[in-house]
Amino acid sequence: CNTRCNHCLAGPLVAPLSCRRCTQPRYFQSVDGTCPKITHVLSFRYCSGECRIDAWLHHQHECGQLDLLHSVGIGHLAFRTLLMATLPTIKALQKQVQSGTLPSFASGSPYSRVLSFQHHLDRLPAEDQFQYTVTAALLTTVLHRHTAFLCPSRALPGILGVRPLGPGMEADESLLHFVGALLLRHLAQLVSNAHAITELQEGEGGDVRQVRLASAIYPAASLLNHSCVPAITNRFC
Repeated sequence: CNTRCNHCLAGPLVAPLSCRRCTQPRYFQSVDGTCPKITHVLSFRYCSGECRIDAWLHHQHECGQLDLLHSVGIGHLAFRTLLMATLPTIKALQKQVQSGTLPSFASGSPYSRVLSFQHHLDRLPAEDQFQYTVTAALLTTVLHRHTAFLCPSRALPGILGVRPLGPGMEADESLLHFVGALLLRHLAQLVSNAHAITELQEGEGGDVRQVRLASAIYPAASLLNHSCVPAITNRFC
């Protein structure tokens, strides 16, 4: 959504602050082959400096990857879910799983509520399983090769970038497999558990349409959608 804050969804934005790093202009070539013209600028925009700072916790690993992340649909939310979990939490979870114990989290951990969602991977058609697996592998590759999430020492705070992937910066193969498995799990979970945030917009002719602003996770609201054959429709006004 270009009209609201990419962190808190406040808006419509009057004087937005753009991300300092990932602004990406879009061009089109004129019919006669002359110089291309800018059509629009794609970047994350915020309502305040506070929101931009708070969002940097996860957005630093999305910068420069917006085209790809926007193209994978719910995969972007799965990607964001992993970023919000933080690397220490993921590593701690990996150790618990490898030791054969059930995952445990601090009391009230938001990530634990997401991790406990039903995924139904075993019930999905083979085509869907393949598509989600390929998407999870793609997102894992992006995390590993183009961000400092799995190797914080690659971060270059001064220029808001990352060092090239070199010797000593390769993530452990077992960690990559675990991250890929988590992304696959989240993809399958969020297909049925994510919620659309929408608003009603009135057109010039008086017609009203529902416009999607974002996708989000509401674990409590997901309890109303626990049935594989639901008999209700949720609507929030």
